Amino acid sequence: MRAHHEWYDGTGFPRGCAGTDIPVEARIITVCDAWSRLRSAALAVGEPALAGSCSQILAGRGTRFDPAVVDVFLSLVDDGAVDEPAALPPEHPVISGRRIP
Repeated sequence: MRAHHEWYDGTGFPRGCAGTDIPVEARIITVCDAWSRLRSAALAVGEPALAGSCSQILAGRGTRFDPAVVDVFLSLVDDGAVDEPAALPPEHPVISGRRIP
């Protein structure tokens, strides 16, 4: 779904959609994708605490992310309903820096 690159404030791409002009599914995927990337990066450097990832999601509330989606998502994190992303093996292209064909 290409609309997950749109930002809530309209500065994303490919079309520069904003707010509720972005499909709700894309607004949800945007937060989940960012969370996965933040947590994977934190875990890769041995940072198990959620606080840094939560702070970065909050920092994008209203600009990159839909405020309502952020609020619900972080509530789920607080409730323990969001699992850590699965670890990728060291030879995976994302981890090793190799390009994916």
